[in-house]
Amino acid sequence: MKTFAFSCFLALSFSLSAIEVPPAFKQGIYQNKETKKEINAKKLPKEVTFDITKNYNGAKILKAYERYRGEEMIGYIVEIEKVDKKWTLTYDDKGNPENKVTP
Repeated sequence: MKTFAFSCFLALSFSLSAIEVPPAFKQGIYQNKETKKEINAKKLPKEVTFDITKNYNGAKILKAYERYRGEEMIGYIVEIEKVDKKWTLTYDDKGNPENKVTP
C-alpha cells in the first residue's frame, strides 16, 4: 500500500512539473503592477507644468515621476509644495489631470 501511494505521488509530481504556464499569463501578473520612475521636472509635458502654474500658482515642484504599468508609460505623479502645504498630483500620459486638490 505504501509503495502504491508513493508511486502515485511520484507520477503526479512529474505530471504537474510538465505543465507549462503560458507566457501571456506570466506577463499578465507583472503588467498590472504599477511602478514609478523619478524624472527631472523639466521633462514633464507642458500641459502638466501649465496646470500646476495655473491652478497652484507659486507652488514648487518637489519631485516628478513617470508612472508605468508593465512597460507602458501611463502618466505622471508630481509632488508640489506651496508655503507649508504639500500635494501629490496625478496626470495621465497626455498631461491631463486625474485628481484635483484644493490649494
